[in-house]
Amino acid sequence: MKARTSQTGSPSKPSLHPATGWAITHGGHNTVLECILGGVPMIVWPIIVDQPPNALHLTDNLDIAYELLEVRNGTGIGPIYRTGRKPLGTIDAVKAEARDVFERAFGEEGEEKRAHLPALREALQGAWADNGVAKRETESFLNSL
Repeated sequence: MKARTSQTGSPSKPSLHPATGWAITHGGHNTVLECILGGVPMIVWPIIVDQPPNALHLTDNLDIAYELLEVRNGTGIGPIYRTGRKPLGTIDAVKAEARDVFERAFGEEGEEKRAHLPALREALQGAWADNGVAKRETESFLNSL
């Protein structure tokens, strides 16, 4: 298995397309939305702010991503409450986790994660349609200012 990279996009505007295998991301809000709209599942390496809860939600609730855990360091190296497991945080553990995630991502389990994206994309697009809940609520908020 060989990984490929693309230099066609920029960090602020990734060019995502369903033909893209997987996006490796920190899991910030904008990239997550772009991945969902582009139909691209994610491998999430969360660091700070919204990234850890996004990684948890994308992985455990929506089932459209894998979360890298062995890359944690500092205070993040402690036990993971939802699993009780404590990452080792060693280079060998990071390599082993990466191999495992890539094997699963490019196998049947990864295809199942990818299959969840169309319905999620449709729900997201519907929320921002003319009478969608996100559009209505945003307009209501802005009109109240």
